[in-house]
Amino acid sequence: RYDEAITFCSSNPAKPCYGGGDLNARTKSKSPENSPFMRSSIDATSTTRGNRLLELWGDCRMSILNGSPYDTAGCAVWTSYQAMGKSVIDYMFALNSGLQFVKSFTVQPKNGWSDHCATTLRLDI
Repeated sequence: RYDEAITFCSSNPAKPCYGGGDLNARTKSKSPENSPFMRSSIDATSTTRGNRLLELWGDCRMSILNGSPYDTAGCAVWTSYQAMGKSVIDYMFALNSGLQFVKSFTVQPKNGWSDHCATTLRLDI
């Protein structure tokens, strides 16, 4: 279902599409094919699920905002803190044709009530 939703939302490049969430996928510093920029990540691990998301986002002409030029913290922020360790599994992404409206992306500092960090996407529309 996720694949279908992303494919549908990206089907009209004239309509910007943005999304995000806890996707439980690790992508290292890889960027989707067709992304106009390279990204970097503090997380040195990639998973099969992460590689599948990279393929989907590449097919749909989308870019990951974590670790991108829009990321206010650069690549040095974890998004998930679990007993087994830290990871970057919470992502914000955008249709490439909508990047012109992205002002910034921020991973908020970890707070005491969640094991994930909130993220903020600022758009200039």
